[in-house]
Amino acid sequence: METLPKLPKDNRRIMIDAEKKAYISARTTKILKKFDYTELPIIDQLIADLYVLDDTARKDLFDYIKMMKKNHTNEGRAKELKGIK
Repeated sequence: METLPKLPKDNRRIMIDAEKKAYISARTTKILKKFDYTELPIIDQLIADLYVLDDTARKDLFDYIKMMKKNHTNEGRAKELKGIK
């Protein structure tokens, strides 16, 4: 999560949508382009499933992903991801 930009302060709440759009346009789009076209429905479903989870389940999911990354990281993909800002 260290790559996420900081959200605006309360006095700048009107800018949240712009900040989200900028983040999605920049980093997220670059990452999505790394996937094969046939994988995009899976990515869409993952995002939708994450959205409906409560905070506890989201934390559990991220903990599980961290564990999976320890044993199943594709080094080439990890290197590519480090280059995406």
